[in-house]
Formats: sequence, C-alpha cells, structure tokens
Amino acid sequence: MQQYNQACVQVQQAASHQKVALETQAMQLTMEYQQKKAEEEMQKQQFDMEKKQQEMQMKMQEEMAKFGGAMPGGSIFNVPPMQGFGGLAQQPGAGQTYTYGPNGELIPK
Repeated sequence: MQQYNQACVQVQQAASHQKVALETQAMQLTMEYQQKKAEEEMQKQQFDMEKKQQEMQMKMQEEMAKFGGAMPGGSIFNVPPMQGFGGLAQQPGAGQTYTYGPNGELIPK
C-alpha cells in the first residue's frame, strides 16, 4: 500500500511538472505570436503610409502637370520642385516609378 501511495505521489508530481512546463510553453508561444502580430501590423501600417504618400505625390505631380500644361510657356509662378522625405528633388514624370534609397529617400527607377 505504501508503494502504491508513493507511486501516486510521484505520478501527481510528474503531472504537476508537466503542467507547469506546458503552461510555460503556451505562455512563450502566445508572447511570440503577439510580437509577430504586432510586427506585421507595424509593417502593414508602414506600407499603407508609404503607399498613401506615394499616391499623394503622384496626385500632386498630376495636378502640377495640369497646372503647368494649362499655361502657355509654363507657369507664371516660380515654384521650385517638390522635396521628397529624403531631400531628393522630385520632378513630375508621367508614369515615373520610384524606389526607396538607403536613407529612406525616393529615387526614380
């Protein structure tokens, strides 16, 4: 009977240790999931902001092209070229595509 009780205690201790190990693993996996989810959300937000900035830039270039095209000989205003986030002067170009440089500036492809 004593061996049976001792075996029961050992099984209960092993089960308790296994439960703690599984709970720890579950907590670690949950934290990893939440971290990856937060990173993906940040990447999505960054992509959305970059896309919106690029769309705004293209719209502004289209507007500038319309304004410049409506005036004979160009604009009567002396407007310098727009500066991108990286300080690179952007000239309006039909169908021009850009890529990001090492410092985050837009560079024509």
